[in-house]
Amino acid sequence: MTAEARQLADTQRLPDATGAAVRVLGLTAWYGPVAGVRDVSLDFAANRITAIIGPSGCGKSTLLRCLNRMHEVVKHARVDGQVLLDGRDIYAADVDAAVVRERVGMVFQRPNPFPTMSIWDNVGVGPRLAGAHSSELSDISEWALKKAGLWNEVSDKLRTPAIALSGGQQQRLCIARCIAVRPEVILMDEPCSALDPVATIRIEDLMRELAREYTVIIVTHNMHQAARVSDFTAFLLAEDGQGGQLVEYADTDTIFTGPGDQRTESYVTGRFG
Repeated sequence: MTAEARQLADTQRLPDATGAAVRVLGLTAWYGPVAGVRDVSLDFAANRITAIIGPSGCGKSTLLRCLNRMHEVVKHARVDGQVLLDGRDIYAADVDAAVVRERVGMVFQRPNPFPTMSIWDNVGVGPRLAGAHSSELSDISEWALKKAGLWNEVSDKLRTPAIALSGGQQQRLCIARCIAVRPEVILMDEPCSALDPVATIRIEDLMRELAREYTVIIVTHNMHQAARVSDFTAFLLAEDGQGGQLVEYADTDTIFTGPGDQRTESYVTGRFG
């Protein structure tokens, strides 16, 4: 991050007495005249893993993309309501979207390493663009690869193309690329859907490790995964063509063993969706 961007980020960092790293207040996300999610309010706890679940088309990924202003890059998309990061509305007119995306990183459904870059350059590209000195890049890249549990597997082939890695390794590389710019929050949109069971376990273990230092928010269709890795779970449902709405949000044990809404119980037990 450049000195100018860091100064801006610091001025935008306000304390939040609730203990939530991210607060969503009355959020409606639009695609032209169509609402993807409608009037969603919830808090994402700091240094915890929150899973967002629900049937296809209920707005899970839309909600996730609103948390770092990725939603607004879609043509004709807009957002009403607030998303507070450390108490500051990320959609306020004086907030730089680039700063938001440094502080709230994202890992996508399919691994997306830059295909023309080496493993090493994939990790270093973010810090370089953010203004890191060349003398710092080596330490940053090694730190991020170790944090993502990949260093021991790739340390002897750092200059080889990133696309030569297996799917699971590529996803961990994308996580290393994400954390290399030192975000506060990590968003993961179905990060294991394209991976085999062994690679999925590695990513889930990594999520737990990352949650010690970061707030982790994941979208998943896998109920077993949500139950295994998350501390809290939010259930979204789209009914009557009105856009996805929050049905229930609670600690994960409650959602899976004693939900307060019959629709939640029906979904997590596989009766629909």
